[in-house]
Amino acid sequence: MGDTFKRILWFAVVAVLAAYATYLFLGRVVNAESDAQVKTVVVRDIISQRMHILSGMVMVPSACHKLIARVKEIDIENYLLNFRIWEDPNRTCPMEEEPQRFNMTLFAPSAGIAFQGTLDDVPIPIEVIPTIAP
Repeated sequence: MGDTFKRILWFAVVAVLAAYATYLFLGRVVNAESDAQVKTVVVRDIISQRMHILSGMVMVPSACHKLIARVKEIDIENYLLNFRIWEDPNRTCPMEEEPQRFNMTLFAPSAGIAFQGTLDDVPIPIEVIPTIAP
């Protein structure tokens, strides 16, 4: 009876350690996946005749960082939303992410165009939500 109890106890210890190791590994994978979703920039596109008013928010590292947003024509159907972050060297701020708002106006066809995004020249995922102007 004593040997059986020891084996069951060892099995339980090994099973708990394996389950905890799996939890740690899968937790990192899920957390990395959710971080990628948080970094997606949602852009509201208010469409009127040959004009797009683009607005949204981008997370910057601190309140000392400012966002510069520009739109660039790649070709007649593709446009690049270029975001740059600039840090004010004269201020000291805690490193807490905060959202910065952007607004841009683009004169382009009302339909049939696509957007891409970069943040400091690194491609970022963007989600454009088109809305027809009233």
